[in-house]
Amino acid sequence: MGFLFILPVLALDLWIIFSSARWLKRVDTTPRWRKAGVILISLGAGVGIWFSAFLTIRPTAKTRIVGFPIPVTVLQNDNGKWTPTDVPDVVRWGALATNLLTGIALALIPVKVAILTRDLSSANAEAGITRKP
Repeated sequence: MGFLFILPVLALDLWIIFSSARWLKRVDTTPRWRKAGVILISLGAGVGIWFSAFLTIRPTAKTRIVGFPIPVTVLQNDNGKWTPTDVPDVVRWGALATNLLTGIALALIPVKVAILTRDLSSANAEAGITRKP
């Protein structure tokens, strides 16, 4: 059941990461963009690690959720003792990987916006569409 939530987020993350990396590897991409891509991927990996291991959400006084956007574990307060819920290891590792990739994908969103803007403006130029002031 947990993979029903993991797979769509994972697919979106992988699309953003691979399409951005493919664009950054193109011949006509400047070294400045490549350097920015490496920096953003590094920062995104740090954010992803924070999402996976350190981010704790407290929806109620007796519940803690560890991980974002996919919960890695949910802790319940039973008489002052925090007990984790049972999550299969496969789902837990899938959530950890997805959260890490989500951090990288979120960091690459500025690159993705630049790609889409560039492609749209070049398509408009080829079609003869210009902006009117």
